[in-house]
Amino acid sequence: MQVEVNSVWQVSSLDGNADGLYRVLAIYSEIDLLILFRITEDKKLERPISAPLSSYIDLVNKKSITMSEYELPAYLNCKEEDIPKTQLLKRDNSYQLIFDLVSLPDFLLDITTNNRSKLVVAHADRQKTYVQKIYRALNLYWKYGQEPNALLPAYKLSGGLGKVRTAGKVKRGRPVQISTPTFSVFEGVNTEEHDKAIILKAMKKFALKGRKVPFTKVYDQMLKEYYSDELLSAESEQREPIVPNYRSFLYWARKLIPQNELIRKQTNKGDFERNRRGLIGSATDHTEVPGSCFELDATVLDVHIVSEFQRNHVLGRPTLYCVVDKESRMIVGLHVSMEYASWRAGRQALVNSFTSKKQYCERFGLRLRRQNGLVTIYPSDCFVTVANLFVRMPNS
Repeated sequence: MQVEVNSVWQVSSLDGNADGLYRVLAIYSEIDLLILFRITEDKKLERPISAPLSSYIDLVNKKSITMSEYELPAYLNCKEEDIPKTQLLKRDNSYQLIFDLVSLPDFLLDITTNNRSKLVVAHADRQKTYVQKIYRALNLYWKYGQEPNALLPAYKLSGGLGKVRTAGKVKRGRPVQISTPTFSVFEGVNTEEHDKAIILKAMKKFALKGRKVPFTKVYDQMLKEYYSDELLSAESEQREPIVPNYRSFLYWARKLIPQNELIRKQTNKGDFERNRRGLIGSATDHTEVPGSCFELDATVLDVHIVSEFQRNHVLGRPTLYCVVDKESRMIVGLHVSMEYASWRAGRQALVNSFTSKKQYCERFGLRLRRQNGLVTIYPSDCFVTVANLFVRMPNS
């Protein structure tokens, strides 16, 4: 099996070195030597090691050393144009910091054979920085394949997503803003674990009762129920009560109770199923292009048709049939009939979908004019704006 630069190997029993994953940094076949770098997930700085090339190949043939795969972090597997400019600037600055070192042909040979290599120290003096910063950049460069993108900042791995921070003595959150500098205000207290338990208990007791309750009312009831002793003590001692403020209560109430559970428990089952449940799809799903699928809908209009000959004689409410393109959601055909949910009237809407809209409007004395993709309807004698009717004209 051929040993190549930047290949990753599972190494064991190699001249007393620690077992684990190693990346091949350089191969010096003329002096029977190769340079390896141990890949670890801790933040401890590592130095490359050297090993005889012939002995390494013998261990590979004996299956003591096997080739392995090392998956790069997700933030390194992205296109150049998808990387923010600020991160590209940090990457380029870090790469320029070590470029002169990694460009030297014998740098790896010097740093592995000499325990006190002076190249890094001299380079740090020239760059006016400290040696540890150079070594951190070199460790990332060697660990992730000796390419500039290995020095990209790992912002996506920072921040502690999903981890709860332990509160200290300093008040967390936005400080209180006051207009008078000499006037002192109570900064508040951090929310402890027992406060979170009380907030959760108050939400279950006062808020999740099948109806929507304002958070302000729940907060007042929580103070009266669980912090009454502290409120009385603070009033008698003329001090601010040590209780969570309303903003802290609102934050933790929304964090401790999932939003879908909060919505479900603050309404009845019928209202939740009709108006508040999450939708798993949309009307435009499973369509490829406009015109591939049409939908026919019948809606009873909120008007009454009266007789032309006798105005007090009500004929009934008409039904509007609309044919809608599923992808673009545009109306392509319509028909108004006195028959409700009838296929006979639905066929008339389908006929209107595939006939000329220009001829259809001329039957009622309307003229259509297309300009910049918009359709304007003009009657024969005056201008009319049709607010609730949008007609998609075919190229006829």
